[in-house]
Amino acid sequence: MWRSCVLIVVVLCLVGLSGCATTKKKVAIEDEPLYPMTQEIKEEIGRLQDMVEDLSEETADLGKRTNNLENRVSLLGKPMQPREEYTPPPATPTQPMTGTVQTTYNKALDDYYNRDFDKAIGKFMQIITQHPRSTLADNSQYWMAECYYGLEDYPGRSKNFARSSAMPTPRRTTTPS
Repeated sequence: MWRSCVLIVVVLCLVGLSGCATTKKKVAIEDEPLYPMTQEIKEEIGRLQDMVEDLSEETADLGKRTNNLENRVSLLGKPMQPREEYTPPPATPTQPMTGTVQTTYNKALDDYYNRDFDKAIGKFMQIITQHPRSTLADNSQYWMAECYYGLEDYPGRSKNFARSSAMPTPRRTTTPS
């Protein structure tokens, strides 16, 4: 009996074990519960890669523009070269002009173009005070304002421009015919 009990137990165990074994079904990847989420993540990665490429191109363009602007700014920082070929326009005097007035005016213009603004202001002022009715006085007033601009003395510039427009027009003496 002992043997038959053992045999029954062994048979029952084998039957029980064979019944517990499950057959695995093959499941398609599309049927997995995380498949849709995986696809969305892949699409998002693709969109982000496209954005990175676009931003890289834009950054390269901005780098080129920055270099261009830096070159232009460096050129603006260089000192101006005086014009060598400048010849002042001939003035039509309203009072007899002496050669010293024209000479002083030309020297003042040379000082202006050589960026020696303080010297030029002194010479232009000399013309204005000694020959106020000369057309060179009006021109000198204008160039004095430009000198103040070159010195970055903007109040002095506006004062001289205002004064030159407020100066009386030189009178011409005419003889009755």
